Amino acid sequence: MRLQHEGDRPNDGKRRQAVTVTFRPSSQSVSVPLGATLREAAEAAGVDVDSPCGGLGLCGKCMVRVTGAVEPPTDEEAQFLLPEEIEGGTRLACRVRVAGDVEAEVLRLAESDLHKILVSGMMPEADLEFEPPCKKFMVGDLGETLHETRTSDVEVLVAACDGAIETRSFNLELVRSLPERLRSGTELSVVHSERDVLGLTDATSRIFGVAVDIGTTTVVGSLLDLETGREVAIASRLNAQNVFGADTISRINFCSTDDAGLSKLHGKIMATLNEIVGELLQRTGAAADDVWEVVLVGNATMVHLFLGILPKHLALAPYAPVVRAPAHVTAGELGLKVNQRARLRTVPCIGSFVGADSVGVILSSGLHKADKVKLAIDIGTNGEVMLGSRERMLACSTAAGPAFEGAELSCGMRAAQGAIEKVRFDGDGVHIKTIADAKPIGICGSGVVDVVAGLLELGVIEPSGRIVTDAGTTKHLPGDIQQRIVDNNGEPAFVLYEDESQRLMFTQRDVRQVQLAKGAIRAGIECLKSLLGVSNEAIDKVYLAGAFGNYINPHNAIRIGVMPPFPISKVRAVGNAAGVGAKLVLLSQRARDEAREIAATTEHIELADLRSFQDHYMEAMLFPEG
Repeated sequence: MRLQHEGDRPNDGKRRQAVTVTFRPSSQSVSVPLGATLREAAEAAGVDVDSPCGGLGLCGKCMVRVTGAVEPPTDEEAQFLLPEEIEGGTRLACRVRVAGDVEAEVLRLAESDLHKILVSGMMPEADLEFEPPCKKFMVGDLGETLHETRTSDVEVLVAACDGAIETRSFNLELVRSLPERLRSGTELSVVHSERDVLGLTDATSRIFGVAVDIGTTTVVGSLLDLETGREVAIASRLNAQNVFGADTISRINFCSTDDAGLSKLHGKIMATLNEIVGELLQRTGAAADDVWEVVLVGNATMVHLFLGILPKHLALAPYAPVVRAPAHVTAGELGLKVNQRARLRTVPCIGSFVGADSVGVILSSGLHKADKVKLAIDIGTNGEVMLGSRERMLACSTAAGPAFEGAELSCGMRAAQGAIEKVRFDGDGVHIKTIADAKPIGICGSGVVDVVAGLLELGVIEPSGRIVTDAGTTKHLPGDIQQRIVDNNGEPAFVLYEDESQRLMFTQRDVRQVQLAKGAIRAGIECLKSLLGVSNEAIDKVYLAGAFGNYINPHNAIRIGVMPPFPISKVRAVGNAAGVGAKLVLLSQRARDEAREIAATTEHIELADLRSFQDHYMEAMLFPEG
């Protein structure tokens, strides 16, 4: 592997010299060219380092503690790290370049079993029409029939299926196995999907399907019994592609600038999926060959990367996906470790940045069948907004960025052990709750909303987003609150937590990041309302989908202006609605047909094409008056 660096000089022999980098605590070593960044070395060594900005030096999360010869600190490092931290050897892996042999301790690993991942969602209130496309038809022991007939093995099997399958659907591999299987003296069943034969199995074997939601940050898989419709296991992981950037644009850029970028990203998601499948099978005792159908949802970028399709043009005008229709492949074609003849299907996408996950949300929430207008908001690293009823459906994607998932904030982090997830202000001061009640090490999205809402109520943050610092404005505040407003290297900040070893602050820059994120989501909502010609009062229900929507305080989300001032009685968290949509498609032919119809008829609104978007966006950047 040859590593590329900014400023490489082909004739500079010094940069072609190799040095050794050893990573702690894994003790993995790798040889890299002199001048390589530690992030490049980590990638070559297979060591995952948290890198939400994709190595652009914008987030300050890829911290490593370095011993050995490295080049001097960059301006970006000086921005994110204190002088005493740099003096103690802490550097940013994406910026620091090696000048000799180095040992690097990774301070913030990208993967952790302690992350809080939303895995479940609310199934539709209406009864599900259980009719999985993948079914099992028992044919029994056909040995005697074969002995008595003069026709072919294939024709005997087709006749035994009583019209459930077609002769044309047989594949060569299956035909080759028929002579032995049909004469084995075993009671057999035919596994078929939409009249196509997938394979033969023992009559006593169970058949399973897997529904997968590939999120930009997390991946959730569910194992379902296709004979009963029962969910038997759920497993989840962080999306291992995170090391190449927290958002879709970072990953598209990586694919576009690194010759092996697509292969790396595809390999990461397949490794993640195979880990999830392995856990599902291990927990239930099912065999890989018992899984005959897989249904997958994700945004358009995730679907492209999963299929190994370069998503470059999703980020270039006119923002065209390579494929919107559902893809039908076999598990063996992609290397998924289930039955190699299993059908693997993606739910169709609506548009370039409104993907199969949005179809899943609409399907599971029933927006497309509603008599009254309903709104669904799925907030993640991208924010999707869906508005409409059976009469007309609109959908858009808003570039919310990763702020609500903790990325690119000074002490932000994903929802993992030690993340501040709830913050409450009262006369006694500031009260925080962390995930797993662990020592605070950062703040995640739900806590961010609570902090901003509380500081707005106190007057510490003005509607413009400015953190107030002058004594005349803050004198009415309780003493504890006043003492928490500090100067942080020239910018105002509010101290959330402090002990002898650390100080967690919410800075002016963090407030601006929240304004950008919530402004984009709110502007998307206002644009769709305007296009559909509806008021807040005309919207019957508001569904908050995804992990962020599930864990935030809706009062506080309204207070900071993420969404309009709806009555709380209208707002409902629906959990992992996209994942529920994948389960519905796996279990119901009618749901599969509805998904195709949703993708075909929902109007994809490109916000950048609307003259009104910038006006809505600038207005939405402000916080509501108290």
